[in-house]
Amino acid sequence: MSTPARQLLPADAVSRATALGLFARRIAEGASVGENRSPYHGFSVEFSQHRQYAPGDDLRHIDWKVLARTDRFFVKRYQQETNCEVQVLIDASASMAYGEGDENKLEYARRLASCIAYVSLMQRDSVRLHVFDEKLATPLPRRSSLAGIHDLLYMLAALEASGGTQLSAALAKVVASTSRRGIVVIISDLLDDEDQIIAGIRRATVAGQEVVVFHVMHHDELSFDFRDSVRFSGLEDQVELSITPRDVRKSYLEALEAFRRRVRHGCEGAKSHYVLFDTNRPIAEALGEYLMFRKRGGMR
Repeated sequence: MSTPARQLLPADAVSRATALGLFARRIAEGASVGENRSPYHGFSVEFSQHRQYAPGDDLRHIDWKVLARTDRFFVKRYQQETNCEVQVLIDASASMAYGEGDENKLEYARRLASCIAYVSLMQRDSVRLHVFDEKLATPLPRRSSLAGIHDLLYMLAALEASGGTQLSAALAKVVASTSRRGIVVIISDLLDDEDQIIAGIRRATVAGQEVVVFHVMHHDELSFDFRDSVRFSGLEDQVELSITPRDVRKSYLEALEAFRRRVRHGCEGAKSHYVLFDTNRPIAEALGEYLMFRKRGGMR
């Protein structure tokens, strides 16, 4: 294991994330009571609206105050809260191996996935963990109680970065494997064909899934603040390139920003959230900021 499982849940990040929660912006379909809105109406939990009384309705649900005002019988309808299925896709391709210590991209992604899984289980949602590189690995069976966090953490701790990246194919298989609407959280450096990524996200949202993209990048990739001559070696191919960073820094940053802009606009067009995570920024701060934005109803 690269990191002991018990260390994958930063206390400050978990505390802040648990306080804010991860609630589905779309209506969720669940099999048990949780903390997300259900599309099914019943007679429990939270008042929703009135409807006219019909023979056979339970008299306990008649609104007697409305009867006194209107001399007509109306029944209170309530909207249940339900659990949501959260699918977490984590990129374990070779490019995620970049960086040292806590700023290693895969290490950072592990901790993000752990926090999302923990918060989801805490609010009684179910979680499935999917690992992908060039292909989608067999997922960990769905976990629906907090006791399942141990299996998720051990699976995450055992990950090693290798192989190429096929995000869109992995996403398509995940969406095809579920018949329930829920949240799909993608944690990746997105070093793949952006047109295919965006097309995959659109297909997932058309299928009724809410997609959230956590774009994990090392600070070196975002700043390109290298000195002197540098030899770059490809992590997912055999390419090597020797350059003087100052000669290409401007064009590199422009190309990177154009790439991020295309992905971000593609996500927005699919009504999905795109969030950039710089690995030198504490997870508690970065994830907390996004969950606060989400809780306030960002980009509904």
